[in-house]
Amino acid sequence: MGDEPSRTKSRAWSGGNMLVALLLIFAVGGLYAYVTRPAKTPVGWSEDFAAAKEQAARERRPMFVDFSAAWCPPCNQMAREVLPVQRVTEALRGFIPVHVDVDRDRDLATSFRVEALPTFLVLSPEGREVHRFTGYRSADELLLEIAEARKRL
Repeated sequence: MGDEPSRTKSRAWSGGNMLVALLLIFAVGGLYAYVTRPAKTPVGWSEDFAAAKEQAARERRPMFVDFSAAWCPPCNQMAREVLPVQRVTEALRGFIPVHVDVDRDRDLATSFRVEALPTFLVLSPEGREVHRFTGYRSADELLLEIAEARKRL
């Protein structure tokens, strides 16, 4: 008996352990996707630029255009933490708000010379660019940008 090699069980991944690990990975990934998803805002963002442009001309209202992408961390942070702020939604009243996903509408992003994300444009009711800014803005900074855009309209 003393000459027999001792046999110890290794903690190899059994089918049950693998299943538990995979479920845990999917649960954590799902939780991360849920927590980092863009927030819905009460502003009522359109995703149809052409229809929004027609509405702006018809109603004689300026457009507030958000060029962003699902993979853009600052874009998602603004969608979650800044755009839903009540002071921001109130400041955007009077604008036709439009969200443009640059991956879905590359031609439009190119035509407006969007080179960084997020890029925000304020367009006159006639479609003329009156204000542009790029990058993350806090709610207070965004309010200043909106006020500046209103002066230029």
